[in-house]
Amino acid sequence: MSTGKREDNTGLISALVYTAISLASALAFMLAAGNPEKYDAVARYGGAAWVFLLSMIITMPLVTSYFKGGSSHGGHWEGREGERPAGHEQKIKPDGGQLSV
Repeated sequence: MSTGKREDNTGLISALVYTAISLASALAFMLAAGNPEKYDAVARYGGAAWVFLLSMIITMPLVTSYFKGGSSHGGHWEGREGERPAGHEQKIKPDGGQLSV
């Protein structure tokens, strides 16, 4: 299997997963809003659409990086030389060597 094909499958699978999560979130909102006598249809459907949209925005990068991160990067930092992500400062050992934390 070529690398390009694997990336295509990863993108499709991640799209299906984050869409399913967003649809489930919108459905949960509809069930929570439940009683049509308490909330009108515009509020319930508009709220469900808003929850779906926000869930897509939040889950899209998370799910995509989860599926792509395990297969291509291995979770390693690939920043510029000398840069480290927050919480990964270098400390000096007592013997003069460097210790990454």
